[in-house]
Amino acid sequence: ALAAGPHTEPPVQALGAAWRGTQADLCSLDAAEQLYKALYTRLQEISMQLSEDTASFVPYLGIDRKGRPDVAGWSTGFWRGMQLSWEHWSSLLDDDELGAQLLPILSFTRFSSDASSLIDTNHVAHCDRAHLERQIATAVRAAAGFWSVWCAEGGSRGSGSWDASGWH
Repeated sequence: ALAAGPHTEPPVQALGAAWRGTQADLCSLDAAEQLYKALYTRLQEISMQLSEDTASFVPYLGIDRKGRPDVAGWSTGFWRGMQLSWEHWSSLLDDDELGAQLLPILSFTRFSSDASSLIDTNHVAHCDRAHLERQIATAVRAAAGFWSVWCAEGGSRGSGSWDASGWH
């Protein structure tokens, strides 16, 4: 969400969100600096890919305890990143067309109780999990395209539109 969103938050804030607001237990200041650099480098890599070659973006999901792609963990992390710029992301989610593009991500997010109202859980319950998993990369590409147009137009939705190839 940091790389695909309206603003790239300082990675220090992202670290706090990654550890749910608690400090990481690192052995030394050197270890903390190495972790910060690694996260910042990865954020820059994703940002460049989304701006230069959006169509090739595929999220790295990791592996969960059952040996499956960790879609829920990745989606929850994306959700936490959205919360760092919530004033912007919430307006996107309020739009029926644009909010629907994020349904694959939101459907796997381990929601806080106040956020579960953002999706139609009855609809999600009837969706094929594998289909939703495949749509996560498309959702990120759609968000990145929207925010790219939004930034280029000075912070407004402007005349952009969504189609199968992305946000224009």
